[in-house]
Amino acid sequence: MVDTDPGDRHILAAASAAGIRRIITADVDDFGRGDLDRLGLVAVNPDLFLSCWMSPDMYRITLERLAVRRSSEPYTAPAIHSSLGKIHPRLASSMRQVFPDIEIMPATSQPPGELFRGTRCLVCLEALADTASVGLGVCPRCRQRQVDSQCSAACPPGEAVT
Repeated sequence: MVDTDPGDRHILAAASAAGIRRIITADVDDFGRGDLDRLGLVAVNPDLFLSCWMSPDMYRITLERLAVRRSSEPYTAPAIHSSLGKIHPRLASSMRQVFPDIEIMPATSQPPGELFRGTRCLVCLEALADTASVGLGVCPRCRQRQVDSQCSAACPPGEAVT
């Protein structure tokens, strides 16, 4: 390994040995592009990963289950959704249609400089062929699926998000 932070090389080695292809980390920039590419891995920020990976139904169910077990505020799924904007603004924003009347709290810190590193789609792991996909970390097919999913959850039949 040549371009990964020496303190994180063991993470790449362990992930590769275990057949894991996605490293979910707040420190995306610690992982070298060349090392990730050579090992077929991607490094992705948790906020980006969850916003691309979770469906609206999965999000709603997760927040409802969290709310039942909470011993401190926020106590309800809508309130948890609102507060997630502070630490996962991309996720909260992408799931706005789940709780459309709830205002999302603003992020409490600056966004990380880099949310994704790799040459494979963070959702399906197919090779990313174009510059836009590499920048987003998601291939065109998965981006379209995400739009279709959000549209079907947010729109009445026959309408579309534009």
